[in-house]
Amino acid sequence: MALDFKLSQKQRFSLAITPQLRQSINLLQMGRKELNDLLNSELEQNPVLEEAEAAEVDSENYYSNGGFEGEDNIQEQEGLISHLMWQLRSEQLSEKQFNICSTIIGSLDNDGYLTLSNVELIEMTSSTAEEVQSTLQLVQSLDPSGIAARDLKECLLLQLAQMGMSDSLSAKLLNNYQNELEIGDLARISKLEKVGLVEIKNAIKEIRKLDPNPGRAFNPEETHYVVPDIYVRKNGEDIEFQLNPNGLPKLKINESYGDVAKDCNVEESVYLKQCFKSASWLLKTIEQRQNTIFRVTQSILNRQFEFLDKGVDGLKPLILKDIANDCGLHESTISRATNNKFVHTPRGVFELKFFFSSGLKSIDFAAEAVKSKISHLISSENKERPLSDEVIAKKLGIEGINIARRTVAKYRESMGIGSSSGRKK
Repeated sequence: MALDFKLSQKQRFSLAITPQLRQSINLLQMGRKELNDLLNSELEQNPVLEEAEAAEVDSENYYSNGGFEGEDNIQEQEGLISHLMWQLRSEQLSEKQFNICSTIIGSLDNDGYLTLSNVELIEMTSSTAEEVQSTLQLVQSLDPSGIAARDLKECLLLQLAQMGMSDSLSAKLLNNYQNELEIGDLARISKLEKVGLVEIKNAIKEIRKLDPNPGRAFNPEETHYVVPDIYVRKNGEDIEFQLNPNGLPKLKINESYGDVAKDCNVEESVYLKQCFKSASWLLKTIEQRQNTIFRVTQSILNRQFEFLDKGVDGLKPLILKDIANDCGLHESTISRATNNKFVHTPRGVFELKFFFSSGLKSIDFAAEAVKSKISHLISSENKERPLSDEVIAKKLGIEGINIARRTVAKYRESMGIGSSSGRKK
């Protein structure tokens, strides 16, 4: 049998994730507290960096005269992103995996839940379903247990899986008997599973030991007053925007070290040149970060103009792609730019992610507007015959809001409202 050897040439394109690009991505997805810590660390380590005099901007006068309402008393998420990214350092990630991981981590809410669907992740990272799913599983294997789940059930099942309890009775209860658990029908579970009530109650105890909000462990125990990244006020039919100039060290390069480098030996000269290069890139990246946040906030509030007058009821359907198209940026960039970034508005202080729709099959209404409607329905219900999640879903359907019962339950739980059995008087 003759062997036929052929020489072929293929052209391939790949993206190299340089240290500078990694820094740019990390800086954009950092919250203000994390960024402040990083800048102070760079100020200590890089000799050519120094702190410039504070900018003479009377930001307090700017927003105090704008008629803003509400207080900056939202708890700020601290450390979760850094904690997860730190764990990934030990993993040998490809460029694609790193991009997917950073997109997932940058899209977690304060409780540690993932706010994007697999379809959105596929589109945002230009990946296959298999790549997204395998990378998501990697993130979900990190500490804290239960991170990056999309709902309470998945969060608890992830925690059981890490405990080696995927086949336990507790897992079966979560997977198959949600309705029975809600109404306390343990007898039906006992009959179907052929186990005693004591075993079921013990399994429920195991579930109650789990953490329904794994991201909260990284929130400070005491209340921190959020320092907004940007201030917004309405001036007639126009919206005025101003980046917050305070709260972060103002850095500049000490050019005198250029003369020092000329009189140094080769090794010291190379070191100082690297310091200049690193400092220059850092300042450029910070400027780019601030510019991105400014542009993204402009796009969001221009689209959510009615929110400034009507509050939650004025929210319109909005997805990452809308803002990406406005700003000429990738959706993953928008996700990073809105995570843990806060805007001060006449209605109070809000995370930028607050203004996006989520969790609806048909986004005729923004998620927060739906939560408001659910809250109104529950507050006006007959306390002796409270509305079930299914009834609430049907009432919303009459108004044209197509939402599943489990989504009603998710929104209700996120507002701290108990089930119908728990509300009954």
